[in-house]
Amino acid sequence: MLYEVKKAKQMYRAASDNSLLRIANDSFSSLRPEIIPVLISELKKRNIGEVIINKYESHYDLLDEACVKEWMDKIRGSVCPDCNKKGLGLLCYNGRTTSSYLIKSVYLNRTFISCTYCRSEKLRSLNLDTFLLGWWSFFGFFTTIYSIVQNLINSILPSHKEQENMYRYVVYHHSQLVDHEDQITEYLDLNNKA
Repeated sequence: MLYEVKKAKQMYRAASDNSLLRIANDSFSSLRPEIIPVLISELKKRNIGEVIINKYESHYDLLDEACVKEWMDKIRGSVCPDCNKKGLGLLCYNGRTTSSYLIKSVYLNRTFISCTYCRSEKLRSLNLDTFLLGWWSFFGFFTTIYSIVQNLINSILPSHKEQENMYRYVVYHHSQLVDHEDQITEYLDLNNKA
């Protein structure tokens, strides 16, 4: 489970009823999708805020832990969208690129899913692009170094960070995953290339 989810559970348990209702009201549009079920669960446990619970449930596609784990297993058992090999155990990781244009520096942070070998290739390619295109502005010098270091860290990503990435990926992309359940490899491939 995500560190942030555990932290949110502790925080919501310790909060008073009034402060929990205030959090639920004030942060309707700003809460991350993986935190919303924790808040709803705590509200239901205390039997407060039925209107707020209905508001969240009608607006968000809430997932329970078992559903998220099931989707994570489906994705991990799929064919790698880059090399089309099955059984390699897919990983979820972030990659970052930087491009600079004299006075402007632009960076892009993306999430990819692929096997270990393809992850190394993808991050190597992102680092090469960043190395060639990232230096050409004042701020580009700093963001290029940061992007390359982040990609190097992501290439040796510990398993608990990969779990967090996959959990977030499933929560944020759940409706698209359901729509493409029969063609999950094609969806992952499109997402990797977008």
